Amino acid sequence: MTLAEQPIAVEPPDAAASDHAAPAACRNCGAPLGGKYCQDCGQQAHLHGRLVDLLGEMFEGVAHFDGRLWRTLPLLAFRPGELSRRWKAGERARFVPPLHVFLFAIFLVFTLPYVTGSSSEPLTAQDATEARARVASEVAERSAQANVVLPAEGQQLELGELEGTTIGKLLEKGVGKLDTPEERAYFRTKFMAMAYKLAWVLAPLSMLILALLMAFRRGYTLYDHGVVSLYGLGFFGLMIALGMLLPEPVGGWYADLLPIVLPLHAMVHLKGAYGLSWTGASLRSVALGALSLVAFGLFVTGVFALTASL
Repeated sequence: MTLAEQPIAVEPPDAAASDHAAPAACRNCGAPLGGKYCQDCGQQAHLHGRLVDLLGEMFEGVAHFDGRLWRTLPLLAFRPGELSRRWKAGERARFVPPLHVFLFAIFLVFTLPYVTGSSSEPLTAQDATEARARVASEVAERSAQANVVLPAEGQQLELGELEGTTIGKLLEKGVGKLDTPEERAYFRTKFMAMAYKLAWVLAPLSMLILALLMAFRRGYTLYDHGVVSLYGLGFFGLMIALGMLLPEPVGGWYADLLPIVLPLHAMVHLKGAYGLSWTGASLRSVALGALSLVAFGLFVTGVFALTASL
């Protein structure tokens, strides 16, 4: 009897092994399984059924807390151009998608202030007193210039009688500045909520800026610019979120370094992603910074206007 003809003793699987054994058919579509994933629908052959696995899936769903994250973050931090280039070349199963990096960074930027308490700093009594004093001084100064006599202390002044006049508009403007700390906190909360809802607008704005800067570079599409802009904005957001977690005085030093680190990162990103020279990358990074500041200013102005109109 040859070795190939000898019978092989097969022990019955124990209960633990049978629980983790992959089924013969996909539980989602019923197709026969030949590996770790279904060839028809892509679902995993082995499905988790423990609470620990459920928590792991939650972390993976929110932050892609798996091997892709640790392959993505080093490249995003130190070789962003290579990351964008490899993603566009088709290496996509190895890295976290650029849109997910951007969305997760936005989530951290707008969530951490509430976790750390930096978004709920109340207006002190001294600040409120100083604000009222500044407004009263401004009203008195401009009233004198307009030759308008304000009522004495204790008397009432009906704004309706001055509607449409210069001093009436001034007083209405001054009254609007005398918000209570609660009103200021409420407006700040509404502003942050509106900014979070509209943060996606930053992505197409950045993409269009890159398309403008690379107008004379052949072979690049809006998809390419979108990958670079999403990874770039994602890194920017992650750096801001990291600064929110740092204690003082480390946070102060970190904030002083950001205006240097972020432009350098953008320059390295442009050079690697588009194959530019150092001169071309540096000039475009300066233009990118200037146009981005303008776009961000318009974004903040629009969010403020929408929040004030509600």
